[in-house]
Amino acid sequence: MAADGVGAMPTSPVLSEFGRERRRVTLPVKTIVRRLHELGLPAEASDDAGQYLCNAVLYQSLGLIEGAGMVGFVHLPSALAEDHGEGALTVEQAVAGSLEILAVCLEAPRPVA
Repeated sequence: MAADGVGAMPTSPVLSEFGRERRRVTLPVKTIVRRLHELGLPAEASDDAGQYLCNAVLYQSLGLIEGAGMVGFVHLPSALAEDHGEGALTVEQAVAGSLEILAVCLEAPRPVA
């Protein structure tokens, strides 16, 4: 491990000793999934942001915002080209989906702090 801790793996599965065990996203997930389906894009809601980096980013972001804004996590498939097999998005589809997610969030009522 580096002396400054950079690049070190966490030593505990607990992200915050005093934080809640679970934090809920504040994005309008059901609306986002519905609108992506309307565009013909594959989408699904999940209650798992992963085991390490994605989960840590989401958990800490939710802690920082604490109800004063919208926070969520969107996974895009790593294969963004038509020749990467079934289920892969084109770059155009990924951009269209991302813009739709932003549109849904901008249309949604703001969470009250």
